[in-house]
Amino acid sequence: MTLSNRGFGIVFLLAFVLGLAGCQQDKAVVAECGFPAKIYFEVDQAVIGPEGIKVIKEAAACIKEKKLKVNITGYTDKTGDPERNLELAKDRAKAVQAVLVAEGLSMESITLKPPMFHAITGTTGSKVDVEARRVEINKSVIVK
Repeated sequence: MTLSNRGFGIVFLLAFVLGLAGCQQDKAVVAECGFPAKIYFEVDQAVIGPEGIKVIKEAAACIKEKKLKVNITGYTDKTGDPERNLELAKDRAKAVQAVLVAEGLSMESITLKPPMFHAITGTTGSKVDVEARRVEINKSVIVK
């Protein structure tokens, strides 16, 4: 190994170790804030229920305390009209965003991610259906 390769190896190792330390810190924040925070919805609805409001308020408090940036992604199942599902997922994400803003978060700290669709593999009314009808709040990952 030449000196330049060895130097690169040491720099790479140092970056790796420091990166792992950063990952541990990120994992602690994720666990502490309960990410992903999941807000569930009724069939074909974008109205947030009392349990969802509670989840959002808890997430908002942690997000403010830690000065985090977050991503919001709306989900639907694949049943029904795909265009309607796309709008429904967006409406759900925007509803969650509105509550976060009402709780004091800035719009700049929130990124709406493209909606996602989940295939239904269980029977109608199953836990799979419920899991598909949600919005997730996740800590933004900053790529340097």
